[in-house]
Amino acid sequence: MARKILHVVHHNSSDRWLIKQAGTNYPLISTERKVDAVKMAAALAKSIQPSQVKIHGLKGKIQNEWTYKNDPPEYLS
Repeated sequence: MARKILHVVHHNSSDRWLIKQAGTNYPLISTERKVDAVKMAAALAKSIQPSQVKIHGLKGKIQNEWTYKNDPPEYLS
């Protein structure tokens, strides 16, 4: 099973924080506060293991990341 990667990113035009799954163009969740988006992304990632959450700042740079469960074999080679 491939690892799902979730990104917490800021959407400038709506001034909201989005949770997006890598490889998709639409947000899974939209919130007003970054802290809420981070909590929701972590809970979602824990429910779909193996997974990873990448937290981005206002300028898009990754600030932090968490991995839940071991990486699948294809990431270990």
